[in-house]
Amino acid sequence: MSATERDRDVRSFPGCSRGLSAALVVALMVAACTAVSLPDEQRRLVAEGDLRLQQITSRAVLAAWGRPSYSSVQRTQFFPLTAGNWVPGFRVKLGDLPAEWDLTTVIGEGLFLAYVDRGEVLGFYEDRLVYREHLPEKQIHALGKEWRREALFRTRLEDASLRR
Repeated sequence: MSATERDRDVRSFPGCSRGLSAALVVALMVAACTAVSLPDEQRRLVAEGDLRLQQITSRAVLAAWGRPSYSSVQRTQFFPLTAGNWVPGFRVKLGDLPAEWDLTTVIGEGLFLAYVDRGEVLGFYEDRLVYREHLPEKQIHALGKEWRREALFRTRLEDASLRR
């Protein structure tokens, strides 16, 4: 096969040699495999307590841990920390700043699941785990009570925008 025929034969990466094209395909496959994407794999990681930020979905947590003690969907301001955890605005006291805050904010719809029996509160943004905090049972009950109270006073317009 001549060089011209070989170049025409490599359709996915025109102008690349076969070796370079194969290396690019392998590199893309390795990059795709580094993120946890399979639902069964996510469920297994959650069951083992390996909740990886930005990788675990709410469906995997619900499948592995079951129904939470409390849950809430609300428009939230998140404060990303340098370690990767995002602190929701309701966990920051008025006038305070989170320690190790990276000086950015993310605002959007957050899903929060609180598990009293595990002492965990989890937050999801765009269905990816971004917040995890261990709290005493008493604090989780207080948080759940606050979420219920806020839901009572939420308008139909707010409810409709959160369901989109």
